[in-house]
Formats: sequence, structure tokens, C-alpha cells
Amino acid sequence: MKLSTLCRPFFFARRYLSSSATCRTSSCKALVYHKLGQPEEVVQLDGNHPLREMGADDITVDMMVCPVNPSDINQIQGVYALRPPLPAVPGGEGMGVVSAIGSHVTSLQTGDWVIPAVPSLGLWRTQVVENEKIFMKVRSDIAMETAATLSVNPTTAYRMLRDYVHLERGCCVIQNGANSGVGEAVIQLAAAWGFKTINIIRDRPNFDEVKNYLMELGATEVVTEEFCGSHKMTSLIESTGKPLLGLNTVGGKSATNLMKQLANSGTMVTYGGMSKKPVTVGTGSLIFKDLRIVGHWNSQWVTKNSKSEDHHTMIDELCALAAQGSLKAKHCLTHPLNEYRTALCKSMTPFVGTKQLINMQP
Repeated sequence: MKLSTLCRPFFFARRYLSSSATCRTSSCKALVYHKLGQPEEVVQLDGNHPLREMGADDITVDMMVCPVNPSDINQIQGVYALRPPLPAVPGGEGMGVVSAIGSHVTSLQTGDWVIPAVPSLGLWRTQVVENEKIFMKVRSDIAMETAATLSVNPTTAYRMLRDYVHLERGCCVIQNGANSGVGEAVIQLAAAWGFKTINIIRDRPNFDEVKNYLMELGATEVVTEEFCGSHKMTSLIESTGKPLLGLNTVGGKSATNLMKQLANSGTMVTYGGMSKKPVTVGTGSLIFKDLRIVGHWNSQWVTKNSKSEDHHTMIDELCALAAQGSLKAKHCLTHPLNEYRTALCKSMTPFVGTKQLINMQP
């Protein structure tokens, strides 16, 4: 079932709440893994997963849709920095509807759309009971798939564009992995804020199709890894201006080629390592170009700033851009909860081009 059919924003939530808000149960359905390993092998559907008793400061959230992110896969495999005690429910991102509130809850009410305010909450379940501060309200006039995928990729893009280099309108940013969820968010936010973007993607049979799609999102230039490493890149850089900021999610040779294009005193931010190869920095890049090489882990930023004004301002701004059509979710493919293995397998398949979502409500 397509997500657009499943859950157009407001009325679906209202209909759903009218039948479920008063139906508190002591258990829910949840995806659980008891040992580390390949996700499609170790994740199981528990039809009677316990819910803790709701307290005065708690809310009950009926989870609607949750994406499958690389960090979820890596956590189940045991290769991610955050490793919850087992057995564990995976899922660091998703969108839900508040169906019940405790007597002391003031920030939320039933019917509100919410997303997690902290990382690695374990959201692949039909219901969650947590303190009200664990969730943040989002507006309900945006697409549900956008709300469900708002708290990881767009926030990563937002922080990297805002926190490392002071960019003014007309400045240039270069990134690899540009057709990833973060990459697409970078393109859209940069376009909304008046920045140029040079976007590097792997060569593929449908390169022109992907390029045209990224250009429609607001990309200034889209090139292949091979093109970026060639002399042809020089003339392209002359037309855009030397990038002050580079965003690296690949590593290896791709990161080296990206660094070569940066302006003197430019900054490269590494937030991923898809090639599983190290970032190698030439001595000349540090001494003669004075490049700054830093890393960004968005989960760490969110953990430190979950209750801050900066966090709320960021989410409000992203929601506003989504409402005006300037920020869209990556193309999504939605799977019923009982077909979660298909979602997991597709999320690990190269060149799929869609974000896999799990519909938590039958």
C-alpha cells in the first residue's frame, strides 16, 4: 500500500484516534531482536510485547510509520556506536499520534503528531509509553512520510550546514552521497537558504534520471565520482566558486577527491563511511590549504540538545519548509508490519533509491 493512500495527514489521524484513544492495553506489537546479527534473521515480531504502566507525566503514542535507517541496521548488526541492552526494540525514528496523556502532562494533548526528541528510542512498535519530554510535537499539515523521516536526515543536514562554516547566500557546498536521505535534505535546505551545491553520486545505469531528480530538488550541479576526480572538475568549480564546506559520507578516494575541491581554509565534515575505507588527509591539505577536517554525529548533538531552544527552533523551521513544499521526504515505499523482513532487505539493497517505511498500524 502506498503511503499517500495509507495516511494523508490530518483526517486519518483523527479517525484513528476516535477508535483507539480510549483503548489502553498492557501490551503491543513490536519488532524485537534478542541477539546481534543480520536484521532479517534476528528481528522477530512479538505480538504481546509489554507496555509499562502510564504515569502522571507520561503519554501514550500510537506509532504510525517508522523508516528503516542505516543506523537501525548497523545497531542490529552490532556495529553502531549505540548498543542498547538485549533484547531490544530497534527504530530510532518515526511519527506517532498521542492517544492518551497523564494528569500532569502540559506540553501535549491527544491528537498531536509527535516525533522522538532523543535518539535510539526503540520505535518499531504499535504503541509507546514515555515521559512527555521524550517526544516533540510537529505540525499536522505536512505529509506523514515527511514527519516520520524528519528527525534524522533533515536535522543532520541542517546542523552540518549551520554549525561548521558561516555560509552566506551564493556560497558553495560540495557533498558526496548526494542521493542519500541526508544528501537530498542538504540540496533542499541549501536551495531554500540560497547556497549552491555540487553533488557527487556513484555512476549508475539511470544516472540521468537521478541527476534530473536532484536538479528538481534544487541541486546546482550533479556529477559522478569519476568526473569529480578528473581535470573536468576544474572548469565546473570555476563556474560555481570554490566550496567552503564539504560533506563526506563515503570516505576513501571519494573523500580525497572532495577535499581537493575545497577552498583554502575550507572545512570537510564527515558524517558517514559508506565505503568502509578511511579518510586520508594529505599533509599539504593541512599545511598549505589550512583545511579543517571534522566529524559530525547527529545522535550526539540531539542527546546534548534534546531540551534546548535550538532543537525546537530547528524542528519548527524544518516543518515550516515542509509545509511550504521546500522540504520533501525521500521517495518512500511502505510495508505492512508483518512484512517487515521485506523492508529490512530492501533497505540494504544497493541502488534501490527509496526509503523503506514500516506501517505500524494494521
